[in-house]
Amino acid sequence: MTDSIYDQLNAYGTVAKQRFVETFSGDALDTDRWTTENFGGTGTFVMQDEVDGGYKIMTEGTDTTAVAIHFNNIRQYAYNASEIITVYEPIHTTLITVDAGFANDVSNVTALNMAVSRIDETSTFFQLATADNSTSTQTDSSISASAGYKTHKVACGSSNVIYYLAGVSEVTKTTNLPTLKMQPYFFCRTESNGARQPRISYCEAYNT
Repeated sequence: MTDSIYDQLNAYGTVAKQRFVETFSGDALDTDRWTTENFGGTGTFVMQDEVDGGYKIMTEGTDTTAVAIHFNNIRQYAYNASEIITVYEPIHTTLITVDAGFANDVSNVTALNMAVSRIDETSTFFQLATADNSTSTQTDSSISASAGYKTHKVACGSSNVIYYLAGVSEVTKTTNLPTLKMQPYFFCRTESNGARQPRISYCEAYNT
């Protein structure tokens, strides 16, 4: 007898936990899943018509305007037992803030209760940024922020958050950890009077 795919992927008697995979393919974003949002100004949200183009989220060219995509505050992932893998390319690496990972409340520019891979105007390195209910802090990795697609993984545990870049553990944080359930979240803000963007080609999130 042939087992179901579910039985092949999960040990007998176990219940699979929440998981999703997004490849940002096709001609439009899956709006049953994702919500686009502008924080000041009018951004651009579009699938790129090119090989490995991914999905572009781009600010308008006014300082501090920002754009994001998220699950419209449907938070299915545990703050202390979940992981998110993202593959994105920062078209710009200066005068920009990019967050890719988990967040709880994304109703304003400053997300709290989050754990994200970050590019920030104050550093030349990829960073791990985390926040609890009140305070956000970030720690540099050893990898310079640069163009080109890279694989980022943020693993949220009960006592720390670990950031992996290209499969290598880069940062472990034990302070300012999220304390509320979270959702997948991509964010970009321009820190100049020029449009800024990343392109996203993959996202996978799951409870552990």
